[in-house]
Amino acid sequence: MTRIKLSWLLTIFLCFSVAMTAFGLPVCSAKEKQTIRIGALLPLSGEWSEHGTSAQKALTTGLDQVNHYLADSGLKFELDIRNTAGNPQEALRQMDSLAGQGIQLVIGPMSSEEANAVNDFASGHSMLLLSPSATVTELAKKDNFFRVIPNDSKQAEGLMKTMTTEKFPRFIVVYRDDAFGRGFCEQLQKAAVNCGNIMAGSIALPAASGDFAATVEKLTTLAAGEDRGQTAVMLIGSAQDAAEMIRHIEPNNPLASMKWFACADIATSKELLADKKVAAFAAGVQMEGIATGYQGIALDVMPYINYTLNGAAEVSPYALPAWDSLWLLAETCRRSPQADIESLKKELTATAGQYRNSFGLINVMDENGDTSSARFLRYQLYAEGEGSYVWRCRGHYVNPVISPPIIQTLEPKIKKESGEIRIGALLSLRGSTGEIGRQVQAVLQEAAACFNQYAAASGSGLTVKLQIEDTAGDQQTAAVASKKLLAEGVKNIIGPISSAELAAVAPLMNATEATCISPTATATSLCQNDHIYRLVMNDKYQGKALAALMKQDAVTQVIVLYRDDVYGSNLSEAFRTAYDGKVIPISYKKDARNFDGILKQAEQLVEKTGTDHTAVLLVAYDEAAKLLRFPTGSHLNRVRWYGTDSTALNSALANDRQAAETAARVQFTALTYSAYGNYFDPLYQVMNYRVSNAIAHPLHESSLSAFDALWMIGCAYLDKGILADRDTVNRFIQNSVFRGVSGLVAMDENGDRKIGYYRIYRLDADKGKYRWLNTGLYSLDYAKKGVVEMVR
Repeated sequence: MTRIKLSWLLTIFLCFSVAMTAFGLPVCSAKEKQTIRIGALLPLSGEWSEHGTSAQKALTTGLDQVNHYLADSGLKFELDIRNTAGNPQEALRQMDSLAGQGIQLVIGPMSSEEANAVNDFASGHSMLLLSPSATVTELAKKDNFFRVIPNDSKQAEGLMKTMTTEKFPRFIVVYRDDAFGRGFCEQLQKAAVNCGNIMAGSIALPAASGDFAATVEKLTTLAAGEDRGQTAVMLIGSAQDAAEMIRHIEPNNPLASMKWFACADIATSKELLADKKVAAFAAGVQMEGIATGYQGIALDVMPYINYTLNGAAEVSPYALPAWDSLWLLAETCRRSPQADIESLKKELTATAGQYRNSFGLINVMDENGDTSSARFLRYQLYAEGEGSYVWRCRGHYVNPVISPPIIQTLEPKIKKESGEIRIGALLSLRGSTGEIGRQVQAVLQEAAACFNQYAAASGSGLTVKLQIEDTAGDQQTAAVASKKLLAEGVKNIIGPISSAELAAVAPLMNATEATCISPTATATSLCQNDHIYRLVMNDKYQGKALAALMKQDAVTQVIVLYRDDVYGSNLSEAFRTAYDGKVIPISYKKDARNFDGILKQAEQLVEKTGTDHTAVLLVAYDEAAKLLRFPTGSHLNRVRWYGTDSTALNSALANDRQAAETAARVQFTALTYSAYGNYFDPLYQVMNYRVSNAIAHPLHESSLSAFDALWMIGCAYLDKGILADRDTVNRFIQNSVFRGVSGLVAMDENGDRKIGYYRIYRLDADKGKYRWLNTGLYSLDYAKKGVVEMVR
């Protein structure tokens, strides 16, 4: 079996690498940098160039994101992008050239005709193809061809259900006479039978000759005997096909009074908007289709993905699955950098089953390597003013596979008005919670820039302006800062970071016309039916997670050292309530500087009660580093130590050598809120890449909630207008189900996040340094409620 060929950056090891590869042995160490070359077959010219150039932009922009992520694994991707011009023979020629360069992993081809042409070559030369857009069902085979997009059966099903929703039980299909068009027509026929629809006729449009006049004549004849209120036209082909066919329809043709539907290659295409006559006809027939797009759906993370790709998805929706293809290959290679092709195919399928794609679905692949789940947006072409036309989102069609398909009709509206949305941020940029505060600041600045660009592109003149106040982690300072913001007319506030600060400002927030969203405050005493929202699960769930973890570790007695503030006391109590064993609490003042007394008290308890099945739970902020500086001879070294979301991933602890040594010795294990659980979502890595100049260490996943807080506030004003009052904004936030950067945002009756995960981390020694190692997960989602799963 042939291994993936690697271009070593350290060329001195080339001969050694080849020799070791011949014996099937690993050829790299963790420190050696290796480059994996990825081919891409894209139609950068010709009929499908709109899709090819957008995919190229997504891949080249995404490459820096991917390489930032792969750096710690000693890997680097390089792209070799080839122009196929949408021609199957040229695709095969370029495929042969890539094989000659030793490239075995290829993104593409994009069209089904090209995929058919190169598929056998790929299997015969141990090459793996991962297509972002080739969808014909005849490609569904157990071979080397994989897809990050569902095949045409899912799109046909979605179109039929959309037609049913719009009350059109009959349709006439015009399809491009190639592998794509013929296959799609067959799938439409099957889907029609399943949905109770009737295909009243079909017309093949010759792909080579493009005899549009004859096609229009046949369609007119077929439609003449149909009830225009019951029968629709279904158009399957390219955007160029659609535009040219429309040009051959006279204004008084009865076809202009029928409802038209179209496939994903036509829906959202700019080709139809470029010709005003074509656009006017399409708007007049209310042309509607489903596509893998993002335009017009504000309460979703897709606008942010497009923002990070410099607008690639504005040209073609296939930019998004192209980006997914790159990330899926990156994570597959990271997991198995030395795998041969057959092993890599298995790893790709396994990785896809844990990969959350840009459409928010788990990218599960079937036995043929096709993505099973599907999410399409419904688009219709509208006239907007004199001579202006736009594709507007009308809803969703989602088939998650694990549950019945959902079709939803929405009419998202964006107020065409100008104004400034002032958002205050109460952040502790100094003090014991300064690390998380600085992270939230960087995330908010990224969110504001993204939102302002999105609003402008959507035709709105609304802009977000951030006003950040440093609370230094102090309750009184937070209260003063909140009064200042309110006095200056700021009605939307994100923060504070800590529960103690939020408790201090809550009365003021509830007594005024302000909307307040904290991204990280978790204290259970703040679970109230008020005007404050929290985009993180409250500590009732963290207490349960800690209790479940310690039960699994056979701990029966816990000494709790906790910070005597709202956060510390609430979490200590939440743990005591959830835990079945004995709990011995010891508190310390939140402004304490010397911890000798409390450590001595804890040590005496360990000596008295014994070390068997005893553990220490530390509820602290950055002072955790001082609390873990006890000497090696202390009895505290003989028991296991645990921490909470305030210490997990804490860089102050990891960078304090004495404290880190102690933490590694006592297997210090802490958990923290996770947006993604066991699923790999590249958004976290992308955000780390985007803010890496401002933040030197990995982000806490909870900090990502700040992005969603700003986005929800902004979208409320986009939807309701700049003059929306607090109650209107709050209702929008409370009732919105939002797939954000921090995962699915759904609120409970108190305005707190109700589903999510806790990652379990342990601080370990690693070649003279200390790093946080993810060792497990506690899940609290719709599938798993209160489940601990350890991976190490």
